[in-house]
Amino acid sequence: MSEVDLSPLRPYWYPVGPSSEIGAEPAAVTILDEQVVVYRSPGGVHALQDLCLHRGSRLSLGTVRDNCIVCPHRGWTYGPDGRCVHIPSLRATQAVPAEASVRSYRACEEFGMVWVALEEPRLPVPEFPEHEDPEYHVFLAARWDWTASAGRLVENSLDIGHLPWVHGGMLGDRDNPGTIEPYNFSDQPYSSDHPNAGFTFEWDWEEVDRSQYGRPGERLHYKSRLYMPYTRRNTMYAPKGNLTLYQPTLPVSADQVVFWYFMARNHSLEVPDSHFGSFSAKLLADDKIIVENQRPRSLPVDLAEEVHLRAADTVSLHYRRALAAIGARHA
Repeated sequence: MSEVDLSPLRPYWYPVGPSSEIGAEPAAVTILDEQVVVYRSPGGVHALQDLCLHRGSRLSLGTVRDNCIVCPHRGWTYGPDGRCVHIPSLRATQAVPAEASVRSYRACEEFGMVWVALEEPRLPVPEFPEHEDPEYHVFLAARWDWTASAGRLVENSLDIGHLPWVHGGMLGDRDNPGTIEPYNFSDQPYSSDHPNAGFTFEWDWEEVDRSQYGRPGERLHYKSRLYMPYTRRNTMYAPKGNLTLYQPTLPVSADQVVFWYFMARNHSLEVPDSHFGSFSAKLLADDKIIVENQRPRSLPVDLAEEVHLRAADTVSLHYRRALAAIGARHA
């Protein structure tokens, strides 16, 4: 997929792993085909280019010492800003070459995850207010690795029309799929300083399997928020309470994606998390088969490249236009 230009997607925050998994040992991650090493020190979490400039060794194979990362090959030591601060083979009177610096990236921790931005981020870390709300119980349901593009994954998760077909018997009925009604649809930037930050749409849906959220005959209300370019937050409102799905997504490459599935609920707190997690796991396993077999693997942003339905594909069309607005041709 080398022909796919991923550069317009660089100035955004991407999750690289749960905070509990990023410790003093360096961790290798790939973001948009860029190899990055992430590590923790008393100074916080840091992210650098995963490359020693001396002989091309991977810094992620090294160790962390005094807030710095030490290359396993010759001990070249890089600080959190990417500058080489120590070369063991140099004499005390010799200075470290000024050009001995690797790229450093912004890193932070939010909502129990470590996030990295390859360039100055255009937007804040995608919101997850339920994570800080004491009325909600939050848990990480799963991590998934798919051989697909992040764009294909996200568009599928925003699409309502596939529910009766891919998830028949759970989220719909193939024999009575129904028509797609117009959405209550809006752009909701973080503020006027953050245009094209994402959008929100709402809809009502009567599910077949109501063991998770509702009772027979109830039409549940959904509100889904897309944070550009790849993170989704979806809330289901039912009489017994709310359930929010938060899906931070890491675009590894044009045809590899990793995402995490958080669930937050303010009801049924006595019910084991596995009850909710297993339901979502079945849905995602069905989606995985479809999305991994879509072609091309990378989501075409040009609307002329695939056939669309004006009403049923409203959200998909809006998403592709939003990607085009940030300069992406594929996602």
